[in-house]
Amino acid sequence: MLSSSCLSDVPEEIWLQIFKAYLDTAHAAALAPDLDRRTIMPHHHAFLHSNLFVLSAVCKDWRSLCLNNSILWSTLYLCFWTYYDDRRTLKRRGGKPQLLKKVINGMELWLSRAKKQPLFISFNIHPSTHPRPCTLITGRAQQIQTLDIRLPPNWYNAFDKLDFPLLTTLKVQVSGVKVNWNGTRSRWATMTAPLDLSQCPRLSSVEVTGTFSHNQIVLPWHQIVKIQLSEVVPRDLVEVLKLLPNIEECLMDFGGSDCMGHDFPTGRVRARNLKSLTLKNVGYKAVSILRTIPLHLCSLRVRVLHMGFDGYEARDKIFDPILPFSDTLLSLSINLCPSTSRGRAKYIDFLSQFRSLVTLELLTEKMLYKDFIEALLMVPGRLPNLRSVTINWQFASNVYDDVLLAALRFRRNVDAGLNVGSEEPPAPHAGAVLERFELQCWSAESSESPGASIKPELMQLVMDGLKLKIFDRRTGLYTP
Repeated sequence: MLSSSCLSDVPEEIWLQIFKAYLDTAHAAALAPDLDRRTIMPHHHAFLHSNLFVLSAVCKDWRSLCLNNSILWSTLYLCFWTYYDDRRTLKRRGGKPQLLKKVINGMELWLSRAKKQPLFISFNIHPSTHPRPCTLITGRAQQIQTLDIRLPPNWYNAFDKLDFPLLTTLKVQVSGVKVNWNGTRSRWATMTAPLDLSQCPRLSSVEVTGTFSHNQIVLPWHQIVKIQLSEVVPRDLVEVLKLLPNIEECLMDFGGSDCMGHDFPTGRVRARNLKSLTLKNVGYKAVSILRTIPLHLCSLRVRVLHMGFDGYEARDKIFDPILPFSDTLLSLSINLCPSTSRGRAKYIDFLSQFRSLVTLELLTEKMLYKDFIEALLMVPGRLPNLRSVTINWQFASNVYDDVLLAALRFRRNVDAGLNVGSEEPPAPHAGAVLERFELQCWSAESSESPGASIKPELMQLVMDGLKLKIFDRRTGLYTP
């Protein structure tokens, strides 16, 4: 056990920075975007991210450091996925939900130690939760800067027209939105009245379920520059672009719906400030959606749904509406997966049109072929401004380390490229130097992890400034 003099040889400012870095890492892990916090907790569980309580109990000096620096208590993550009124839960605890009470008391103590600091609060709450946590949050509304909350219907009145003078980022799951993609493909709102969250003079980033005609939320539309929406249909994108005049970044998660909605436009809509667009879980209607987007995008991410073996032709059609963005796009992320040599050739021809690209991300569930890597990265003059590449491939059994190394060395201006259709000697890369490369894949059972045989050469590239990460999902190992 550490003694009470554990700070004696290290300045308090250094320990404070260590604690802050540790807490930032812990909270980032707890709030990972791919983490479904409802599935990792039992339904009767209540959980307060208590790292700071643990740190303050180690020794007298650490406790003093924690209690004297309210900034350490400014971030609160609470999982409250608990059936408070469930008779089986109450019976299992002898009729007294002691754990729930303990967590509420811990939350109250945590917030009191934050004092007047701006607050970053993440709350995962079951709809039947006791109202006491609601009072604790609304009572601190003047301090909240970021709020990530699953909002129970019985809290709507408390949040309606509540002043959040410091709030800049709002993430809210609205349980009042009901979705039915089968049969009638309809959506409806169960909220009896709009929820007015417009009293937020600094709000600029919003993440919410449903669109505003279905979740009945009122926001300060003109302030919002970044928005993420889930449980939507393609027609909702048009509504968002028209309603938010200053929107710069937009993410739409369609959840697999190909229901377009009524009155879907045939021409491009106006959104003069839109720079970044992400379309997730989009199906066959991706072509129609992309043809409505303004042509001045700088960043485009398209996640096309898996359409089975009959869907490859439909996927190929997505190339056409993306090409008009080639003059302005600096970043492109796409998950098309050519499985034939003809398909790969068409894919290469498509990507070659984006000469301004700085960042490229390719995601697919098929194999990564060496001829694709060679044609994409080792032909002089192709993608001349590329500085960052991410390839997330399901299988990499056809990747050879020598091809990978040659591609990286070419993009780093170390070696010459491929001699394609010419008798002249291969030319060196004359474009931008590759600064970052990431490969994630699943290696074959009988093979080494990608990059294992060229680890010394890869380390040399890293020492020369390349940010490199190669991850084998089968082994869980990173190279180098």
